[in-house]
Amino acid sequence: MCHYSHTATAAVPADEVFAYLADVRHLPEFFPRMVSAEPVGEQPSGNREVAIETDVDGERVAAKAWVLVDPETRSLRWGADGPNDYHGCLQVTDIGAGECSIEVSLHTARTDDPDVQSGIEMTVAQLTQAVAAA
Repeated sequence: MCHYSHTATAAVPADEVFAYLADVRHLPEFFPRMVSAEPVGEQPSGNREVAIETDVDGERVAAKAWVLVDPETRSLRWGADGPNDYHGCLQVTDIGAGECSIEVSLHTARTDDPDVQSGIEMTVAQLTQAVAAA
């Protein structure tokens, strides 16, 4: 299992960023391969079940994922079953003066794949742009 992460600063208050992120329908705006994300229901654990579509090398792939939104800690945790044992966390931290830091961490069975780290960096960059424009 490999761990990847990246952090960036956004010139947007943490509460605004988290409110934007808590709506899972915004996920395709900053996850590069995601085409759609729609909430399906809640699981007994409190996780939200989400129907997602991704673009994998030009082919649309439908899947189910789970997302746990925690307003108290301004975090989202997510995962999807499958061969890569994919799960991660997004944490928004208030750093004052109307700014926040956004950290995305990912755990996956895909080891030593440089595309994973660059993908996380791209995701965080797109996320900071999307919340600034919202």
